[in-house]
Amino acid sequence: MILTLSKVDKYLNNTHVLKNISFSLSKGETVGLIGPNGAGKTTLLRILATLYKPYNGTITFDDRDIFVNSTDFRNIIGYMPEESGFYNKLSALENLSFYASFFGNIAEANILNQLKEFDLNPHKKVGTFSKGMKQKLLFIKSTIHNPDILILDEPFNALDPSIRINIKNIIKNLSNANKIIIFSSHILSDLEQLCNRYIFLKKGEIVSDIRKTREDNSQEINIEELYREIMT
Repeated sequence: MILTLSKVDKYLNNTHVLKNISFSLSKGETVGLIGPNGAGKTTLLRILATLYKPYNGTITFDDRDIFVNSTDFRNIIGYMPEESGFYNKLSALENLSFYASFFGNIAEANILNQLKEFDLNPHKKVGTFSKGMKQKLLFIKSTIHNPDILILDEPFNALDPSIRINIKNIIKNLSNANKIIIFSSHILSDLEQLCNRYIFLKKGEIVSDIRKTREDNSQEINIEELYREIMT
């Protein structure tokens, strides 16, 4: 199970936001995407979620182009964007049930259990939810179908500490289950705890790609120190 990007470029509004992006992701990798605002992190994640097409380059999953086979690929990914995109007049349960219907037989009991785990009222309209509540709902939505690839854009925004711990534990369990996980976060300590690989972006280019070795696993990599070294 390998996701490969080769020489990917992207322009938005005549701005070259991603330049010659190449890397591969394998099962069991949890990758932190790190960089300042405007580095291209969100654009890259949207491309991986097939919401944007690259201007140049290819992206393949197990040697199959993800845009040629976009329907099949979308069935195996979970994507958590920064913005919710929910139907505000529908309840949390109705929103998740509608989304789950695209993936076959996902029991309502499973959806209700996950809503309970995150302390969300299944019958409350999403339009009344706070930012933090919508974040929790987004995370449930991205994992409800047990995807092989999880793509998360700033998943810890607006969350209280107990929910952050809960989501971290779920991410760790998914990584141990050999999923591919890639996410961005400005909370560098979360990246230190969760990731076994770090990709640094600056002005749309990869400036560093660091993997943890077995020796590294016995001690924390100081991401703040690396960030200062790489970005200055």
